[in-house]
Amino acid sequence: SLASDLQRLRDADSDVSTWIDAISISQQDTQERGQQVCIMHAIYANAAEVIAYLGE
Repeated sequence: SLASDLQRLRDADSDVSTWIDAISISQQDTQERGQQVCIMHAIYANAAEVIAYLGE
């Protein structure tokens, strides 16, 4: 699950920001979702690391 994978990636000694689009973007708010989709390229392009979770 996503929760167990995040737990495995977590390092208690580091200061890491995690952005998960399905959680970080209100899926019910179509206006917010549309705005966030427009800037996703910049979010991913400026990330130091991108990890894709494709499910189980």
